[in-house]
Amino acid sequence: MLGRMFAGPLAIVYIGISLWGFILVSQYIYGEFGWLGVLVGVFILPIFYTLAPLYAGFSDGYWLPAMVCYAPFLLMIIVSVLAAAFDSFSNRKSID
Repeated sequence: MLGRMFAGPLAIVYIGISLWGFILVSQYIYGEFGWLGVLVGVFILPIFYTLAPLYAGFSDGYWLPAMVCYAPFLLMIIVSVLAAAFDSFSNRKSID
């Protein structure tokens, strides 16, 4: 029940944060490598977009893309654990 109640708002937050992260990473890649880097990252090497936030953090100390890009994944894990715990406690039978 808890999962269904939060599914819509969490989907909106997940999509919004993901788009914001994509824009931040695209701006960083454009600043470092230009349009060619963005095109190669999007169409040929998508792993480039996965590792670029960590590269930005370790090389330049710019950790905002890493925090934004990995936040949806952490949010999904936290909500899944909380939903499982809530369902586990709500489905318990009392021992009488």
